[in-house]
Amino acid sequence: MLRNFFNLVADAPDIIYACLGPNTSGDNAKDYVVLRALRSIIALSIWLIYYPIVALNLTYGVFVLDYALRVRYGDGMELASPADTNVIIAGGIALLSFGLVKRFGRPSSYISSLLAFTAAFTAGIALLAGSRLITGEASYSYSDYADIFNAGLNALWLMVSVGSLTYLALLPVLLIFFNQRRRGLLLGFAVMFLVRRFWLVLITTVWLAIMTTLYDDTTHASLVKQIGGPIRFLSIFWLEVIVIAATFAVSLIGYPLQSRKASSAEKPKPFPRLIAATSFPYVAIVLSIAALAAIVSRSCSELLEDCSSLNCQFVYSATNAIVANAATLLFFGTLVVQFAHNGFEPVLDIVNFFKSDQGHRRANPLSAVLSVWTYSPFGSQHFRNTLGERLKAQMNDLTSRFGPFDRVVFVANSLGSMMAIDYIATVGKIDNRSTRMELVTMGSPLEYIFRHYMPHLFPAAATFAEKHELK
Repeated sequence: MLRNFFNLVADAPDIIYACLGPNTSGDNAKDYVVLRALRSIIALSIWLIYYPIVALNLTYGVFVLDYALRVRYGDGMELASPADTNVIIAGGIALLSFGLVKRFGRPSSYISSLLAFTAAFTAGIALLAGSRLITGEASYSYSDYADIFNAGLNALWLMVSVGSLTYLALLPVLLIFFNQRRRGLLLGFAVMFLVRRFWLVLITTVWLAIMTTLYDDTTHASLVKQIGGPIRFLSIFWLEVIVIAATFAVSLIGYPLQSRKASSAEKPKPFPRLIAATSFPYVAIVLSIAALAAIVSRSCSELLEDCSSLNCQFVYSATNAIVANAATLLFFGTLVVQFAHNGFEPVLDIVNFFKSDQGHRRANPLSAVLSVWTYSPFGSQHFRNTLGERLKAQMNDLTSRFGPFDRVVFVANSLGSMMAIDYIATVGKIDNRSTRMELVTMGSPLEYIFRHYMPHLFPAAATFAEKHELK
């Protein structure tokens, strides 16, 4: 279940690309430069998380583990101890391990690329240590190497933040000029917010849990203070996660009430299916602005004990509690995912419909950006297109075995209706009118999910039926 949850997080950016995609609901596809540029910026931001940020954290973990082992089994090892020789040895062992995993472990394409990035960072740090030994310069300490890692990670996260802030800054203008797709624009920003916060909270909390487990109180306190910048506002980010979870929980509780009310009405009363809470995009915007204001207005330059200003103290007190209970928080987080799996399943189906090999899935950043710049929801690299090709193959097989049909009735449930609609649209494009098409749907997401959020990608049901002479 946790693996499915991580797959959902990994595939979620495809929803952002779709929300910012070209207008294809009419006869002619039309894209816009501003949306192309924004898609590309977001793709680069997410790519930075999935490759260099994760890889740099893994590299950092190699040397943290080496230091922890030397502290536990060595003699007098401290953060201020010379580390060049040890870094070279640890880097060499790690590179050998990466090579063995890649050679015999048969990792997926993403893991293989991630190992390549991690190996490159590891080799770079080992070469830096080697150059200092060769030139006879003063040896770097473990603390110095930690500063290098932290500086690199801070720079990468800053670039990710710039991508998110660009979307936030453009959002008012986009809502004015693309009012028809306003829900999709808001949903795209909310998904960007959620993906970024998820990785930020997860990575930081994992590190806190690791440090709490590996080190004694003195070393732990020193390391926490050293990486104070990245975790200074961790409590705010955790608060955001809690608020988002509460938003979905309230919607989940209210959905049966809404359903019963609609069912008992004198006339049928349609309402959107519960995939994303209506208030979710607006909550994400408010939380983004609030977090930005808290960061900009901070008056404390150091973490925890050096903070004397009242407007920072409540933030740091909460952060203290998170630092002390990081492993517990992760444990309860996994329980929530496990117990809420029924809620993830329909969302995962919807996200899978837009899944492709574009953007953040490509190890080459230039390819990642260009693939999203030329984004098309009907490309061969989309899972949606793969489903359509399977249905097309089945229909061709039936036709070849039994001859042309005068009448074909599709009976489709949920996303199956979208596959049928795509197939009927394809038949319409080649002007094949010899077969009468009929479509019966049950729980189709066309109007209340896809049209609700992405009217630029999907035609209205009535318009589509009239155009293709559907009954």
